[in-house]
Formats: sequence, C-alpha cells, structure tokens
Amino acid sequence: MPESSVDANLFEFYEYASVAAGIPGNRRSCFSFIDLAPSPWPKAVYALDLDAKDGCLAELREGIASGAVPNKVRVGPSSLPFDAERLLAGAGFVPTKPSTGMALELKRRVRPRPTAGLSLSLLSSRDEYAASAKIVAENLFESGPGSGQAFASLLAALSSDRAFGFLGRAEGAAVSAAFAFIDGVGIGGVYFVATAREARGRGFGAETVSAALGELERRGVDRCILHATELGRPVYESLGFEHSCRLAIYSLPQGSLPIPAAS
Repeated sequence: MPESSVDANLFEFYEYASVAAGIPGNRRSCFSFIDLAPSPWPKAVYALDLDAKDGCLAELREGIASGAVPNKVRVGPSSLPFDAERLLAGAGFVPTKPSTGMALELKRRVRPRPTAGLSLSLLSSRDEYAASAKIVAENLFESGPGSGQAFASLLAALSSDRAFGFLGRAEGAAVSAAFAFIDGVGIGGVYFVATAREARGRGFGAETVSAALGELERRGVDRCILHATELGRPVYESLGFEHSCRLAIYSLPQGSLPIPAAS
C-alpha cells in the first residue's frame, strides 16, 4: 500500500466530515484546513503544497497569526515539496507530537483475546453516540467535561455505509470507542480510538479496534490505515499493523505570534 494512502484517507475523511457538518471546505491556494467548531474535533492544516505558488509560507504564517488558520500543520508523505519539514523549520515552525502512519492487510489481522466483561455495539442510538463522543472528547481530545455534545451530533451525521463507530461497555459503563471511515478507493481508516482512563490496561482498546476492523472486512474492505501515537503503537502492532510512514505536526511558537489588537 503506498505511503500516500495514509494521508489520502485522512484528508478525504476531513472533507467528508466538513460536508456532514454543513461547513464549507476551507481550501487556500497552498493548503486546506479543518475547523468543525463547536465540535472539539481538532483543528488542523492539511494537504500542504508549498510548491503551489510563491509566498506559500508567508500565506500560512499570516493566516495563523490572524487566527483564521489553525496553528497545527500536518506533514506527511503527500506534503510538497519533499523537504517541507525543512522549509517549515526555516520559517520558524517547530515540531510537536510526532506519530506513525500504520497499515494492515485485513486478511493478516491478528484477533486479540476476548476481554472478559466487555460488550461491544455498533453505534446506532442517540445514547450510544453521546457515550462514544464523551469518551473520545475527554480522553483523546482532552477537551474537558461537557464538550462531547456537538461531537456526538457530528458522529451521528457522519455515520453511513462509509463511516461507523463502536462503543465498548464494561460493568454497565462506557469504557472504549473507535470509529472507521472508508475512502473512495476502498481503503479503511481507523480514527478516534479512546479508552476511559480508569479502564486502561485491560485490553478494551484493542478489542474495540478489532471490532471496527471486522466490520470493515464485512463491508468489503481489505486494507486499512491509521495514525498511531507512541502510546498506541504497541496496541496496533499486536493487531498486525505495520509501520508505513512517519507523520509530523508543526506549529508556530506562541511567542512568535503577534499579540491581537485590543478591540
């Protein structure tokens, strides 16, 4: 599977989500960005093409400084030019949290041992969307209590034959969540994997992801990608995922941004 599939799936998911949220695409000449406020979905610049025209870096910096563009620039295998990271660094951007693009042929997936006490359900009801959104918002986005309501509405709007989610419950409480998206070339992407803090270390996350992989396979998907943090990478490796590419996020330090004028 080409490394660019990792970027392509995410970028199409962004655009699919923007349509579902009723928010027009935010495309500039050198990049796109996602901003689905009031949902806590993380804002980010993506589809970076610094070769598109002269002055792309200046346009990016000015957009961030004005507050019109998110101060979070995704860099991956499809970013242009090949040395985009060097150019960003030269313009004052600094790397933040790196991650790993991972890929899996679903026929090679490894099924985890069933976890005692965990029940999994495909999201369908309003309560399930709310519980899943709460877990993701508070444990993955770290956006605080009460932030999941708008995200729950967005997850429900996304759900279709191309997008779905799973919720895990143990002892009557919602403990884990995972979402999946199928892009236009039939590659699945796994997103929004989260486990409640008090339930970590018990295998709930791996089994929830495995349920999403099984549903992707049932829907005719044979290849899957995901973005892994260092914390999550061992879990995904245990399911059969392999390293595909390095991913990075760059931002401008707060000290380098102008102070907004008083209103």
